[in-house]
Amino acid sequence: MRDREINLSIQAGCVFFAAVLTICLFEWTTLDIQIARLAFDEAEKIFPYREEIFFTKYLHHGLKSLMYAAGLTGIGWAVYCYRKTQSQPLRQSCLVAIMGIILIPLTITAIKHVTSRHCPWSLDIFGGSIPYTSLLTFVSEDYPGGQCFPAGHASGGFMWISWAMAFWHTRPMLAKTALVMAVVLGGLMGVGRMVQGAHFLSHTIWTVILAWFLSISLVYMVRIRIAGKWPCLKSGT
Repeated sequence: MRDREINLSIQAGCVFFAAVLTICLFEWTTLDIQIARLAFDEAEKIFPYREEIFFTKYLHHGLKSLMYAAGLTGIGWAVYCYRKTQSQPLRQSCLVAIMGIILIPLTITAIKHVTSRHCPWSLDIFGGSIPYTSLLTFVSEDYPGGQCFPAGHASGGFMWISWAMAFWHTRPMLAKTALVMAVVLGGLMGVGRMVQGAHFLSHTIWTVILAWFLSISLVYMVRIRIAGKWPCLKSGT
C-alpha cells in the first residue's frame, strides 16, 4: 500500500509539472497560433478541412460513435468481471475502469461549459469575429462565450488512460492495450479536430493532463481511501 501511495504521488507530481510546463509553453509563445496556421488557408480565410467528409464523417462522428460503443462495452465487461471475481485488487480495478469511462468525458464536457474559450475557427485571426485571448486572459463579456476548451472529442480516446492505470497490476496486457488505445485514438481524434480548426494543440494537451489527473484521483480514491471501508472490495484475495 505504501509503495502504491508513493507511485501515485510521483505521478501526481508529473501531472503538476506537465501542467506548469504547458502553461508556460503556450502562454509565453505563439506556438498554438503557429500550429493552427498550418491547417489554415490564408487566401480564403478558412480552415479548408472543416467540412471535409473524411474529417466530419469518419474522424469526428465516426470515431465518436465508436468510442460510445467501446465505452459501453467496456463498462459492461467491467461490471461482469466485478460480479464474477472474488479478487479484491481486480474488483478495485473494475470499479476504477467503470468510473473512468464515465467521469473523464463528463468532466471535460463540464469544464468546456465554464471556460468560455472559443475554437480557432471563431477567432478574428482565422476569419472569425472573436478576438484571440490566451488561456489565462479573461474573455470579454462583449462576446458570447465559447465551448472549445479543453478538447472534448479527444477525451473519448484519452479516457482509456483510466483503464491503463486501473489494470496495470491486475491485468498488465489489458492495461498496455488500453494505453496504446488512449495514445493512438486520443491523438487521432485531437489532431483531426485541430486540422478542422476546432481546437488548438494546447486544448488537446490539457485533455491528456486532465484525464491523467482524474485517473490518478480515481485510483487513489478506490484503492486507498475506500477499499478498506467497502466489504465488497475486501472479500477474497
